[in-house]
Amino acid sequence: MIDWSSTRAAMAADLTRHRAVLRAEASGHVPLLPLGVVATALHRVAHWLHGAGWRMTARLVWLGNIALTGADIDVAARIGPGLVLRHPRACALYGRIGADCTVFGQAGAGGYYHGRNHDIGGGRGLPVLEDGVELAPGALVLGPVRIGARSRIGPRCLVTRDLPPDTTVAAKAWPLAEAGA
Repeated sequence: MIDWSSTRAAMAADLTRHRAVLRAEASGHVPLLPLGVVATALHRVAHWLHGAGWRMTARLVWLGNIALTGADIDVAARIGPGLVLRHPRACALYGRIGADCTVFGQAGAGGYYHGRNHDIGGGRGLPVLEDGVELAPGALVLGPVRIGARSRIGPRCLVTRDLPPDTTVAAKAWPLAEAGA
């Protein structure tokens, strides 16, 4: 069973890190309660309810999170403190996410069961993102893969293999058509 004090501490870490990231990037107004903080807080409550045996209530909170924020964060997903969801709409997070990770809009970490459905720590067929991983807009991590600490997955990149720590993945740019060709 998950204790409530560690859940509250993780929620406080999420809010603190999210506000610090917004202050560092914005020179103007920082919202009092950003939508990404609401999404992670609702996930933490649902995860606590799930661990306490209130599975139907946890699923209702999960559905409310999808309806309110657009973030699909599984109730069984284990997420470390300090998660920053920059734009939670269309984010899907399943598996295990480490501490101080950043996820942008339309990014996701999930699984598939075609052949490689073993458990590497995130759940059957689900990924493990270690501490400090950043998923750029549209980045996807699929299957039972391990993404090393402090790795960065670029926009619209699909990762289906393990990555060592401190790796940057970026999509190759398409060559521009020659004039007159």
